[in-house]
Amino acid sequence: LGHHDLIAEALQKRDGPEAGRQLRRHLETAVINITEALGSKNQAVSETPTNNHSKNNLSDG
Repeated sequence: LGHHDLIAEALQKRDGPEAGRQLRRHLETAVINITEALGSKNQAVSETPTNNHSKNNLSDG
């Protein structure tokens, strides 16, 4: 089951501690995935020829 399904299942069972554990797991995974995606995006942007050219021009002046 996916995180959302596990959270919903725990809520239906009125199992607060389990719902909390599943929600925490879901949020931690989301933060990791978002951080990695932003890191990849920032790395790709910094490696584009246009950005490298702009950086060189700024450092020359």
